[in-house]
Amino acid sequence: MKKKKTQMYSVPLLTCKVIKERVVRFRSTSVDHADMAADMARAFIGSADRENMVAFFVDGKNDIVGVHTVAVGGMHAMCTTPREVFRAALLTTAAGVILAHNHPSGDPFPSKEDKAFTHRCLLAGDLLGIPLLDHVIVTRDAHYSFMSDGQLTRSKRT
Repeated sequence: MKKKKTQMYSVPLLTCKVIKERVVRFRSTSVDHADMAADMARAFIGSADRENMVAFFVDGKNDIVGVHTVAVGGMHAMCTTPREVFRAALLTTAAGVILAHNHPSGDPFPSKEDKAFTHRCLLAGDLLGIPLLDHVIVTRDAHYSFMSDGQLTRSKRT
């Protein structure tokens, strides 16, 4: 009887790293309320003509340990998933996440898609042990905070 040859497979060995691209200076590294998150988001997003989403990763004292550009979209929408938010959050060992994105239209109120995405991020954060602390939508002159509007309470996470 002939002995069957065992086929060998190559499997890549991976290393995941966080790379610091640059440093941005703020008066404070702590995010204590939605106004601060909105100001910081504007510093990153500026007056972009398309939707941009950034995630601020914070430690247990709400001090920022990193910022990540999650997505850049079009004039009225962007396509992203909670996976893009929490991949970087896991690598920075964040204790919490604050999302922020802009509405180039000037209307800070969340769309149906914004609400659905925020809900999915709430669920993902709960599963991973990295809570979504707020999601702030900024325009040049105004902002909307899901937390300040009572949309991130425990009862909303069902």
